[in-house]
Parts: sequence; structure tokens; C-alpha cells
Amino acid sequence: MHDLVCKTDEERNRVKVLFLNTTDYIIENDFYLLDVTGKPTSWGFWGYKELNENPVHYSERLLNSIEWISMLSISYHYTKD
Repeated sequence: MHDLVCKTDEERNRVKVLFLNTTDYIIENDFYLLDVTGKPTSWGFWGYKELNENPVHYSERLLNSIEWISMLSISYHYTKD
């Protein structure tokens, strides 16, 4: 979105801020995406404990790990930090 769709710096900045805020939110909540009730969603989890110690999510280890690496790569692309 940021690199291919946005036409102005304002649009690119909105995408950047939204993405970085979402990534920070996930980190602050122990690598869970919380819903409006404050409880983790059934699909938004990237933490070690959930992926490696919960046998229900064994099959999601690879995909969720790739998702998280992608999010960190994009965050680095934006911030260089």
C-alpha cells in the first residue's frame, strides 16, 4: 500500500503510522492481537508460548512466524530501527 498505491506523502505517512502503531500494539500485548473486549482474537497470535507450547496451534507455527518476520521487516523498512 505504502509503496505501490499511495500517491501523496500524506497518504504514505498515514499507512506508515497505522502499520507501526499496529505492530507496537501487538508487541505491547505479548504478541497477541486483542479484540474490543480486550481478549486475544482466535487468529491474531505470534508469541512463542502460543505457537510452541499449545499443541492446537502447532500447524500454524510456520505461517505465523513468517507473518511476524514480515511485519518486522516492514517496520524496519519504515524506521531503519
